[in-house]
Amino acid sequence: MPETAVVMPIRGDAPYLADALRSLAAQTSRDWILVVVLDGPAPGAAEALSRFTGPLVVHERPALGIAAALNWAVEHSDSELVARLDSDDVCAPVRIHQQAEHLREAPSLGAVTSGAYVIDSSSQVVGRRRGPASVQTVRAELLVRNTLIHSATTLRRSTMARIGPFGSGMDGYEDYEYWLRLLVESRIGLSPHPLLYYRLHPDQFSRSLTITPAAAEALRCARLRLCASMRLPAPVGALAHRAWLRNLQIDGQAITPSPATRPDGDTAPPPV
Repeated sequence: MPETAVVMPIRGDAPYLADALRSLAAQTSRDWILVVVLDGPAPGAAEALSRFTGPLVVHERPALGIAAALNWAVEHSDSELVARLDSDDVCAPVRIHQQAEHLREAPSLGAVTSGAYVIDSSSQVVGRRRGPASVQTVRAELLVRNTLIHSATTLRRSTMARIGPFGSGMDGYEDYEYWLRLLVESRIGLSPHPLLYYRLHPDQFSRSLTITPAAAEALRCARLRLCASMRLPAPVGALAHRAWLRNLQIDGQAITPSPATRPDGDTAPPPV
């Protein structure tokens, strides 16, 4: 059984899937398997998947949404760790190795994440998403906005079993609600350098998001539970939720303009 299951839901044409698969083939670790869930028709994915020579399981199912596809992938894999990767993003070559090692060395962590370099539709680095400022501030940050990048995160399966599945009907916000629940039960580690290339492009799913009243209520409840776990008064969580709704933005995460740099000042390496 591979240590890490890389979970990738796919919908539609997936025009950048070949780039994502190449980045997996270039991983320094070989202790992983890619679990793809085709969430409804994905005609553009077949050719790229047929050329992929790495360990792969593909599940085809009716289109039920991203959260349902993620839950299916987790339920139909048994690796100790679950790494997320979207079909339009690209992993740094050391991503799987470093995040698995991080979790092995810190058994109290339920997940580990990183920042990301931002690439455009031509795979040029155009900016930076920094993620949480520190492991000490991540709970306070998440009360206000989503600073975590789902596609840059690896979770421990045992922690996921305690938290439960991704929320149904939460597509586009399933990660944020999940992080709020996770941080009540566990802690999230932070890789020191970006381990993902996060792609911005015109057809990006998150660019067309709207939030339903049910999803907004689920986020409000999760935010209040996290607030209580931090021993903060409930009005703090309610105020944070109202402010978040007023300032709703893609993933709640600002993007630093080009040139993107590593924390030590080095220029961002090109994606694989």
